Amino acid sequence: AIHSDNLSLKQVLDETTKQVFSGTENTSYEAEIKHTISYVYVQRLMHLALHSQSSIQTKAFVNDQLDAIHDQLTNLSPLEKQMKSIIEKYKKAPKEFKMMPTPKIPDGSPIGSFQCGIGND
Repeated sequence: AIHSDNLSLKQVLDETTKQVFSGTENTSYEAEIKHTISYVYVQRLMHLALHSQSSIQTKAFVNDQLDAIHDQLTNLSPLEKQMKSIIEKYKKAPKEFKMMPTPKIPDGSPIGSFQCGIGND
């Protein structure tokens, strides 16, 4: 960082990774949200590392962060195995990486919401 008060890219990546991959989920719904967020985060890191306008420093820090994420996935739940596999495939053949589009949230009230106005007379 130009100013010592600002965070460096490494600090931003370290803290973001910590927030994405730590913590506990109270419900299965929260766990699924966390899995989706971690998957999108890893995808965005890989995209950033391959982007033609990313500096060499950015690529280096992002690839280092991907290595750290790969190494911290030790629980080996099915989702962690898949995340490790995705990172390994990216490392072997980065040019074959294709970023998956993030699905859009559908219009309307969430499923299970009683705020849609039906029967609220």
